Amino acid sequence: MGNKQSLEDAQSIENNQKLQRRRKVLLFVAALLCHIAVSFAFRLTGQIEQRLFNEILIYGGAAFAAAWALWGYRKSFLVNFGYVACLYLLSVYTLHDFINNGMAASEALEWGTGLFAFACLWALAAACFRQRVVRVLLQAVYYAGMVLTAALPMTGIGYGLISSGNALSSDLVLAVLQTNPQEALAYLQEQPLALWVIAWAILFLVSGIEVFLAYRMSRHAPARRLPLLLLVCLLLALNLKSSSPRLRTYYLVNTVIHTKQSMTSFKRYQAQKHIRLERLQKLQVTVEPEAKGVYVLVIGESASRDHMHTYGYDREDTPWMDKQAKQPGSVLFRRAYANYCQTIPALTYALSGKNQYNDVDLADACSLIEVAKAAGYDTYWISNQSRFNATSTPVSEMASTADHQVWINGRSLSPSETTYPDGEMLGHLPDKVQAPALIVLHLMGEHGKYANRYPKEAAFYHGKGDRLDGYDNAVRYVDGILQAVFEKARQYPDFKGFIYMPDHGEDPESGNSHQPDKFTYQMVHIPFLIWLDPAFRAERPQLYETLQKHADAPWTNDLFYDAMMDILGIRNAPYHNPAFSIASPEYRMTRDQLRTQHGARTFAEDPDQGLLSR
Repeated sequence: MGNKQSLEDAQSIENNQKLQRRRKVLLFVAALLCHIAVSFAFRLTGQIEQRLFNEILIYGGAAFAAAWALWGYRKSFLVNFGYVACLYLLSVYTLHDFINNGMAASEALEWGTGLFAFACLWALAAACFRQRVVRVLLQAVYYAGMVLTAALPMTGIGYGLISSGNALSSDLVLAVLQTNPQEALAYLQEQPLALWVIAWAILFLVSGIEVFLAYRMSRHAPARRLPLLLLVCLLLALNLKSSSPRLRTYYLVNTVIHTKQSMTSFKRYQAQKHIRLERLQKLQVTVEPEAKGVYVLVIGESASRDHMHTYGYDREDTPWMDKQAKQPGSVLFRRAYANYCQTIPALTYALSGKNQYNDVDLADACSLIEVAKAAGYDTYWISNQSRFNATSTPVSEMASTADHQVWINGRSLSPSETTYPDGEMLGHLPDKVQAPALIVLHLMGEHGKYANRYPKEAAFYHGKGDRLDGYDNAVRYVDGILQAVFEKARQYPDFKGFIYMPDHGEDPESGNSHQPDKFTYQMVHIPFLIWLDPAFRAERPQLYETLQKHADAPWTNDLFYDAMMDILGIRNAPYHNPAFSIASPEYRMTRDQLRTQHGARTFAEDPDQGLLSR
């Protein structure tokens, strides 16, 4: 009887083992088929191209199924994976900018799956060693990897919650790097405190849940042979490699890549200055005799034409421009747009031969100041903006080339503020100027805290709230500065022209100022005014008539370089294209061709096409 019972027990054990092996095989196949089914569903929606679909199908399914198998098909693995998968899907579908950001939900999920499975392997590796120090180190890597995997999508979700559903982007990161922590902090402080509290609470909650789920998994981590772990690592590596071509479109990765590329191009621009100057010498850049004179360019800051009476705004906040626009020799451009809604990107293009429509490398694009100086112009740069240093941005590098430089803003650690209002710049205009000369004034304009942009006694408007009243007061104050600069410039012998062109616009109604992640077209609606004196109009009547003809033509200020080459009468200017110059009869840019936000936005999307309402 005992032998019979033993045989039956042995047979029962063997049968159970067979059932367990069959169960494991079935579970492996089920996991693989489930992964295939999900991938196939996304393939039917057209979100994955065929080649990537095939590779993800093979490597991704096998890697996920193998990872689950190594964990003994435990439910804790599936629970934790489901939690992470939900976070990655939320990061794609809950934010406005992610819906059309170019990355399919399947790819975000694929990377989330790969990172999760890879992090899990560290706990299994820890179970392979008996040495306490090694186990602790591997477990630390395991927990860090799991929290990082969960925190990656939460970074975007958290910022999206604070910024009303907008995605964290390289534009915001570049704005911080190009300005200062104080300005970035000021922007973040403008977001509701309640949302900050909620966002941080959710972040801690998500991290806490992930640590708890990771702990539940690691308590029963089975010991596996290292070769098996290495095999699964290979499958995961192949899976991640297959989906990596599209990873660049994932919001956080794209943010890092684009930021790095932009900063690299800025450094190259500074490094290749001597090459650009040598090229200018070889080109023998000259000035047409009849064009020689004194020109004054005023670069505005955060000036929106939607808040100017000259362009139809209800408050009479531009009394000088209203009159000046009607004077003989004045051309008011009614459909002018900024090429970007932030200072550095906008002026980098506006003041150089690089624009949205050509293939010129920024490092090779000579600046307006460099070309004017090479042509024989005496160049001046008078600024109320922070100087930073010559290697900070292309704009500061351009300014550093001028023959005469004046920087009145002493707050280098806080470029969003200034020691003096723009009126202080008037005292730094030269008393005597020898033609040909180009004088550039860079205002603080209507930037940032509007009430800080003008003296208290200049406050004129009340009744629309502090923000709108402050902005309109700043617009009126700048209008007075323009008048004072113009009157001073008219005293110069050979004064030929006055140009007012801001870097970008502003959206004071929403309180989002000019944040690219909260873009509105008001942020790129800019005024653009050119006045040419009688002598200029008599000597170069065709150019003046061309400007008048194009007063209603759509235009972006990254084409300002081309227009200035014609106005200043500079010959042989590098990368000058008459088809891009609004001062040339060959200007042919149309509403359908023009873009803003460096190609990301079209004119057709703008609900206000920029024509005067009155």
